[in-house]
Amino acid sequence: MNTSKGIHTHKRTALAGLLAGVLLTASCSYCEEKAIEQSVVGFAQNYFNLRYQKALNACTPESEKWVRFKATNITQEDVDVYNSKRDTAECDVESIDMDDDKATAIVEVRNFLNCDSIGKPASICPNAKFKLELKKQGEKWMVDVQSPITTCI
Repeated sequence: MNTSKGIHTHKRTALAGLLAGVLLTASCSYCEEKAIEQSVVGFAQNYFNLRYQKALNACTPESEKWVRFKATNITQEDVDVYNSKRDTAECDVESIDMDDDKATAIVEVRNFLNCDSIGKPASICPNAKFKLELKKQGEKWMVDVQSPITTCI
């Protein structure tokens, strides 16, 4: 009886299983990152273009109070500054760090209305980076706003 042939077959099967597992894990991770990126961009594009109601669609229920807080602090003067700009705010995800059902994303935002001081008029900011936290709820990644969103870099 030749046992070396059987051992080689088991090694090949084990190696193929290991390779399939690695590819499946990498594929799932890629899919999760794409889902996170979609949620972040969907939220940021709406939030930084003053479409707060639409931004709520990409948020956890707990985030609503902070998004509404931002919306209620926009003045007519801020809206006039926003309406005077040519282009809408644009967002790109710079990095994503995942940890099970939580993630952190750094998003770069360009050409957005910067309302960072009470009693001072808003201005158009050419570029800033923001840190957004996310939670996985069911099968969806949702932005989890726990305080006013401020620049991180």
